[in-house]
Order: sequence, then C-alpha cells, then structure tokens
Amino acid sequence: MDENDPLWYDYAEPDEAPGLWLHALAGVFWVLASSIAVARHVYGVPDRVWQWSAGWIARRIATRIRRF
Repeated sequence: MDENDPLWYDYAEPDEAPGLWLHALAGVFWVLASSIAVARHVYGVPDRVWQWSAGWIARRIATRIRRF
C-alpha cells in the first residue's frame, strides 16, 4: 500500500466480522430497548383514554346532544 496513492482505501482489507458475543449483546440491547418502548406506550394508554373520554364528554356537553 502506497501512502501517496489517493485510492489506498480501495486496497485495504476488510475488517473481521462481529463475533458471537457482539451479536448476543446487540440482541439483548434490542430486546431491552423494545421492551422499554412497549412499556412507555402501555404506561401512556390510561392518560390517552382519559383525555379522549374527557374531550368526548366536553363536546357532548358543549353541543347539548342527548341520545336516548
């Protein structure tokens, strides 16, 4: 490999592929991150339901719609 060659990176050899431990660590991280995302979504569900129902009630009261 010549240091004066502007395309020296074309001649560089590829790095070694990730090992089993790195793949396992990435899998654990993916499961943990996904679990946190699901937990955040589930944690916010009661608040979203409450906001929706309060808005629905407020709209019904504001428009005085009565259903039998």
